[in-house]
Amino acid sequence: TTTTTTTTTTTTTTTTTFSCPAVPAASSLAVFLSFDAGTNASIPNQGTAAITASAANDAVILGNGLSGQAAFFPTGLSIVTMEPAGVPLSASGWTLSAWVKGLLPSSKYRTLFRGFETDGNHPVIIDVNTDTLGSWENGNQIFWPSGANVSALAADQWHHITAVGVANTTRFFINGTFVGVAAFQSTTSVYSIGNFIRGNQVFASAVDEVRIWSEPLSDSSVALMHSVILCQFYLAGLSVSTAAVTTTAPTTTVPTTTVPTTVPTTTTTTT
Repeated sequence: TTTTTTTTTTTTTTTTTFSCPAVPAASSLAVFLSFDAGTNASIPNQGTAAITASAANDAVILGNGLSGQAAFFPTGLSIVTMEPAGVPLSASGWTLSAWVKGLLPSSKYRTLFRGFETDGNHPVIIDVNTDTLGSWENGNQIFWPSGANVSALAADQWHHITAVGVANTTRFFINGTFVGVAAFQSTTSVYSIGNFIRGNQVFASAVDEVRIWSEPLSDSSVALMHSVILCQFYLAGLSVSTAAVTTTAPTTTVPTTTVPTTVPTTTTTTT
């Protein structure tokens, strides 16, 4: 008598993948300057606007950015401009965003974004002596405060500053969190980044990941945009040089594949 026994086993293969949320309002992203490509004289725009940025007056593109390279502002005249004439800010709304490190002392105004030539406003500026974040209306020579004070922001860390112009106001966010609103909305343009065009209003020692949308992002989209940037760096295996924010692990998807394997076992008994 011959007896044959067949045993079937199952091998399970598990694959873990990560994904980030989509960038909010990607179609209206007019300007995106990562500073990770190009030269000081020609910084490519990854957004839709027909501009080319350049670093001038000793401003320089170097490593040690938020992740990768950033624009550094070593002198009072250092500036980044968007040629030929910047990008317009519509009355229907807009969003300005940048990561900054090393806020300058409060003895002077500090300008993050400024319009073109004499008719331009300062949609994002820190008031002299008070450390209050707000906007400057150039025509009437008025500082419009948001009520948010930035004196507690650590100089050795990166911070995410966002301004949303909508309904005749400018809403301000730090690290994705709403911090205050100014009763003014600029409708001129943005031409310079990190300083006033005539100098001596340097915002911070370094600026990185500049984004400008041609529409106002919602509060939830600003928070999402903040987490998307960190998530993208996480996936790329890049180290984010900041202790001011917490990186949340991105979404995890675990697909399971079952592979059947047949292992025959034969027992033979002879009578």
